[in-house]
Amino acid sequence: MGNDGRKKRCFLLKRRFIRVAFPEGHFIDYPLTEAIEATVKYPDIRLSEAITSFIRSVLNRRLAGGEHDSGMDAAKAV
Repeated sequence: MGNDGRKKRCFLLKRRFIRVAFPEGHFIDYPLTEAIEATVKYPDIRLSEAITSFIRSVLNRRLAGGEHDSGMDAAKAV
């Protein structure tokens, strides 16, 4: 509850993206779920670095798990 007796709103959870501002002056919007997962997985590093590391780990898992089909599996099966 706020000071005026009304319920406080949490706008962060209603948004699907979080904007990260870089010192160089540019901004990048990241999906909120990825930002939260990256923060949990890499709590000791900056958010931008954590998100980058998280995305790399997800992509590496997809590539290693065979979710990315390069066409080589079909060639081996013949």
